[in-house]
Amino acid sequence: MSMALASETTGIILAGGRSRRMGRDKALLELRGKALIRYVLEPFADLFPEVIIVANDIPPFEPMGVPVVSDLMPGAGAMGGLYTGLVYASFPHAFVAACDMPFISPEAVRLLLDRADRFDVVLPSFPDGFHPLHAVYSRRCERPVAKRLAAGSLRIIDFFPEVRVLEVSAEEIGEVDPEGRSVWNLNTPEDFRKAEALLSRG
Repeated sequence: MSMALASETTGIILAGGRSRRMGRDKALLELRGKALIRYVLEPFADLFPEVIIVANDIPPFEPMGVPVVSDLMPGAGAMGGLYTGLVYASFPHAFVAACDMPFISPEAVRLLLDRADRFDVVLPSFPDGFHPLHAVYSRRCERPVAKRLAAGSLRIIDFFPEVRVLEVSAEEIGEVDPEGRSVWNLNTPEDFRKAEALLSRG
């Protein structure tokens, strides 16, 4: 196992998105009777000794039972949330996920962590592109992320040339998550309906 074991990792959940395509705040939407963010929080709470929620609006998330921190870069999207999470993280690595991923697979998370000892970023690379909101980041990423934010760059992948990045293929992820659901996030009402159908089938 790598040095970036789950026991040495902070779980960071980004809950500050504007949810334009969903029409309202996704994180607290109920999916089969449970707030969407809890589908990420519960496996994270089992995996990691520390879990942090990064949000624009703190009070709605206080009942979740984990620290909630205010986005230090409001308006800077996921890149600002990543920076905020890294600033507050207590451990050398962080696993970062969006709040709208109801099928987080602990096995897929561990697979990425187990490859993180010699890299600053470990993330899935699927045919549709990178999945930077289901990825491992070392604390060494904090400075290059801040640098890109200062330059007005808001795409997470823009700082990758400055750090050591490992891409994990869909085939590798598929060994533990055959349908790649761990990286699936809900952007639209149609996605939400699909997730409800999948959960209803178990």
